Amino acid sequence: MRLRSLLLLPLFPLVGCGADAGALDTSTDELSTFSNAPRDDVPQVDALGYAIELRAAVEDKGHESFDATVTGTFVTTESINGLSLDFEGNEISRIAVDGKDVKYTRKDSKLAIETGARAKGKTISVRVEYRGSFYQADGANPNDFAGYGGAMARQSNRAGRPIYSTLAWPYKARRWLPLRDHPSDGAMVTMKLTFPNAFTVIANGDKKSAKENNDGTRTWEYAANESMPVYDFHFAAYDDWTEENATASASGVRVNSFAYSGDKAIAHEITRELPKALDFYSETFGKYRFGSEVNFLEVPIFGGGMEHATVVSLDESLFDSKSSRTVAFHELAHHWSGNLVRIRTWNDFWMSEGFTDYLTNRFLEANDGPEAARSVWASARQSAFGDDKAHALRPAGDNVDVLTIFDDVSYKKGAFVLRMLEKKFGREAFTAFLKSWFTKRAFSSVTTKDFEAALAEGTKSDVSRFFNGFVYESGRPTLKASWTRIDAGAIELSIDQTQSGGPASGYDILLDADVQVGDTTTRVTVPLDSKHVTARVALTGDPSKITLDPDVFAYATMAP
Repeated sequence: MRLRSLLLLPLFPLVGCGADAGALDTSTDELSTFSNAPRDDVPQVDALGYAIELRAAVEDKGHESFDATVTGTFVTTESINGLSLDFEGNEISRIAVDGKDVKYTRKDSKLAIETGARAKGKTISVRVEYRGSFYQADGANPNDFAGYGGAMARQSNRAGRPIYSTLAWPYKARRWLPLRDHPSDGAMVTMKLTFPNAFTVIANGDKKSAKENNDGTRTWEYAANESMPVYDFHFAAYDDWTEENATASASGVRVNSFAYSGDKAIAHEITRELPKALDFYSETFGKYRFGSEVNFLEVPIFGGGMEHATVVSLDESLFDSKSSRTVAFHELAHHWSGNLVRIRTWNDFWMSEGFTDYLTNRFLEANDGPEAARSVWASARQSAFGDDKAHALRPAGDNVDVLTIFDDVSYKKGAFVLRMLEKKFGREAFTAFLKSWFTKRAFSSVTTKDFEAALAEGTKSDVSRFFNGFVYESGRPTLKASWTRIDAGAIELSIDQTQSGGPASGYDILLDADVQVGDTTTRVTVPLDSKHVTARVALTGDPSKITLDPDVFAYATMAP
């Protein structure tokens, strides 16, 4: 199926490029015109969408293979005579451009295709026909991202049954698809997948049909008419899922879970609050933009979850404890940060994972209560402290290997950056800003600098010192409180920052302190704008205890 039949061009209007120019305000009435515009800053072409047709041959156990055709639709971003796709392995039989066979060459993971002269701003269709093999994942180390991923066959999952699935993150879509394998170059996708008719096959988007063939197979068709990062492209096939369905009451989005039949009971505990989470995210940060449903699949991938848009993967190891529900909340939240608003470079990885952890913790607070949320934030901060000297939250440059920053700095410290901004600007205002951000940046790719500039414009504030300290440099401050008596009715509360590295003037933090005298506690809020700040506190008695950051908002160590 060609993507043109899915109204590709109307979905991606050619209204101009430079999609990420301009600042945001906090209004959310309309989508900005740049959200779905082709981008000028990607080389050669900007991908609009891919139509995938794949027929699996799974009878020869341990040697399963597939025949596939991928048709990519692109817009030229410059005048070209050829284009380059990412593609590893697989045996190509034919490549055609706009229906005509063309020459091509391969070197390492690059596929160079001769297109003939094409002017800037023209659409182009590239069809690649090939044969591939499923990667045999039994016994593989799923955390070895250099060797794990692509289209995978597991002969024996934890239920002892064969299962087929894909993993494209972070740059493994090229192992089973010829495409532009970069997080910024999002695209729509359709899939036409043929497996033996005993299998249920689930993929991105809405199911269009499931047709039985005369040869004992069934062809499943899915279409996702919303742009997503290509590492989200995913399908899975299995013959023993049990399905549970629910509907988010406010948004009307259908939430479906597919778990191994033996895990039905625990799966219910893990996923039963997802409709509530979806309603919270939709009401708080903008509506769910990926159609009318979202699926959660139990599959063997690695030790956590993967946010494939509309078809979230939850690793089978998670189905031992209902505490894994937090992973499900996190992967759902990616449908705002990471999937809807994509990162431009891997250096901006925190804008996917840190943002998503923040959204997750906001739901946990709303659902489980403030005490539970404080515990989560305290644990997250402690986890990040172990890694925070390894790298800046947003490393310099544009070509970092994301696996070198796949850690709690990107996740937990990233979440704390947003939490501190929430404290700085107030929850109501900051939430409104984030809702605007997700709405107006929908289906586009962004950088940390984009976010910083939009925040500065939206709040009419200079946030450069904050970002320089917590985002572009590594480390954290240590904060220590002391006090002296001014007169009979007041004390002077002093907060001192010590640090190795970081901003010369100290980190920018809006800090709460609880000052206890007997059974009475006085809350003081102190803006830290230098390494030593003082605040007058009206107290007649002497403090018996001073607690800094009692609600766990600051990414800092509190000295005794």
